[in-house]
This record gives sequence, C-alpha cells and structure tokens, in this order.
Amino acid sequence: MLPPHCHLQKAQHRPLSVQGDFMVEKTGVLQVCVTCKRVPLPGQEVPDGPPDGQALFEALQDACAKRPDLDGQIAITPVECMNGCQLACTVAIRADNKYNFVIGKLDSSAEKIDDLLNFAQSFVDSENGLPPWRDRPVHIRKNTLVRLHPVSSQSIIQD
Repeated sequence: MLPPHCHLQKAQHRPLSVQGDFMVEKTGVLQVCVTCKRVPLPGQEVPDGPPDGQALFEALQDACAKRPDLDGQIAITPVECMNGCQLACTVAIRADNKYNFVIGKLDSSAEKIDDLLNFAQSFVDSENGLPPWRDRPVHIRKNTLVRLHPVSSQSIIQD
C-alpha cells in the first residue's frame, strides 16, 4: 500500500494557496496513459509483456512512495489512451486554475521518473502552474507536447 501523499484521494490534508481572490488546493493530478506502447524502431519486434505506460505508472507510484516532500500534493492516476501513441509514453499534469501540460517520450527509467516528479513538484508549487522554463528538467522542456491555459472548474460560460 502506498503512503497517503501519493494519492490525492487519501491525503490527510490538502495544502492551500491564494490565487487572486480565491483559496485553491495546492494539488495536481498526474495522469499516466497505461495503454502506451512505444513504437519499435524499424526491424525491432514489439516486446511482450505489459504496456510501457503501465510500467511507467508503476515506477511513478514506487518513486512517489519515496518522496514525502510531495506530501499529498500529487495524485498519480492511470488513464487509458491519451492519443499520443507516436510519442509514447505520455502523461498529463493538471490542476484547477493552472496551466496544464501533456508530456511525451517518457519511459520508466529512473532519470525520466525523477524529471517528471521534480516537474510535478514545481508545477504544484507555482502559482499558475507555469514553472520558469529554465527550471524545468531538460526532457520536460524538449518533450512538452501541449500546454493548455488555466481553467477553473467553477467557470461559467456565458453567451
């Protein structure tokens, strides 16, 4: 069983930060495509076994369990196909009132896991979800596929 800081749903507390006139949860959700399989190079066979995305998800959970500094701030959740198959493995990091990111070309190596969790921490710590570009790990800078502008779940669309 994972410690509570690895799952938002089980966290004992949710840190808050002030954004404008609102108090918002200082948490993020890291969605991992568990159906991702990296496309083999020409002449290579597709390996047997679980999808690469499942291995990435499990490695992130294990690494998160060793990072008490995340302290209830990151929920790691599995999702099915994010439609980033040509740039697998893909993840999304999101939160209300913050920029949201889709990142590709990930795997379960220790280096990529550390990069992703370090970015997730800086994402949560930043006021708007936009950590300074130079402070982001190189792999994250070079493999950010999408950056979506902040949206509040409380937003009301008016005609």
